Order: sequence, then C-alpha cells, then structure tokens
Amino acid sequence: GRVTNYLLEKARLVFPGPGERNFHIFYMLTKAGTQQEKEAYYLTQGPESFWYLSQSECYNVQGIDDHKEMQELRQAFNTLGFSNDELQNVFRAVA
Repeated sequence: GRVTNYLLEKARLVFPGPGERNFHIFYMLTKAGTQQEKEAYYLTQGPESFWYLSQSECYNVQGIDDHKEMQELRQAFNTLGFSNDELQNVFRAVA
C-alpha cells in the first residue's frame, strides 16, 4: 500500500462550492443505503434535507451512480475483510 497526503482547502471543509459535492459517502447513504440503514441512522430524507449538503444545490452528478458506488463500496469493505457489523460502525460514524 501507499499513503498519499492531500492538502485540503479550508473553504471546502466549511462550505462546498456551487455545483460541488463533498462527503460522497453521505450522499450514497442517503440515496442508496438500505431502508434499515436509513432508519437506524436518521437518514430517511434525501441529501437536499441536510443543511451542509444543500449549500451547493448539487445532489446528482452526471456520470456518478450513487447506487452503483454504494454497491462497489460494500464489495470493497467485504474484500478487505470487514464484517457487516464493522461496516455498519463506519456508516454510523459517517451519519
């Protein structure tokens, strides 16, 4: 493996730019999480219902399928040997 450090712009952490999405996993959870996950983590409404995500007014990005991305994320965690309980802990922390 290789670890790469990235410089994050302070403005993006506080406020996403117009037409930009941040915290992609949060979009995936609100749009493609299971009904049980959405209820457990209080994500029963779409991303437009959350103040931070609504600031950019960008909920869909051409070429990004949040449902497909969520499926690939679950497969990646499975490949890494995460149990479902561990995966749910990650989702709980994100939510």
